[in-house]
Amino acid sequence: MNASTQTSSTQTSSTAYNLRQNVVGARSTAWWGMVMLITTEAMIFASLFSAYLYVRANSPAWPQGSIEVPELVIPLIGTALLLGGSVSIHLAQHAVRGDAPVQARTWMAVTFILALIFLSLQAFEYSRSPFTPTDNAYASLFFTITGIHGLHVIVGAVMVAILLMQSFVGYLSHARSGAVMNAALYWHFVDVIWLFVLAIIYLSPRL
Repeated sequence: MNASTQTSSTQTSSTAYNLRQNVVGARSTAWWGMVMLITTEAMIFASLFSAYLYVRANSPAWPQGSIEVPELVIPLIGTALLLGGSVSIHLAQHAVRGDAPVQARTWMAVTFILALIFLSLQAFEYSRSPFTPTDNAYASLFFTITGIHGLHVIVGAVMVAILLMQSFVGYLSHARSGAVMNAALYWHFVDVIWLFVLAIIYLSPRL
């Protein structure tokens, strides 16, 4: 192999490497991976919601047994927390793209704290519940759906915590904003699912 061929090969490898480093947004493989993950998770929740509505349609009373309709105070506070998290992770994404690390860390920390408060409230709600998952089909579906959603909030919080640590070591930048964009996409998905949980699990039994 002559010198010109070696130089061309080196330039080609360098160019390919740079392209992989700088691909962000809807064109990146990571973005498409996140879209596929969200699609899969959405199908899981669609199945759970369908099961809930099917059991409800075939039950003489809802909630079943002597269980009262769930309270709304904690879920409504949780809604505000999750939606606030969507706003803060969006601002963090904007800050990373603008190479503003301090602002990015601040908004990511806000998102993480809001997630922890939401999870604490959900744990408090469970601790006060007068029924358990084994009481009847309604109780089982209630804990299953809200619990799986809570697991998704935990995953989102872990994502944000990792990004926060990466920001502290200077890893995140405009060129490396793809991870923040994917975390924001996931967080928005968790929020959308929560709105369905709120409507179906907490509001619809009152109708």
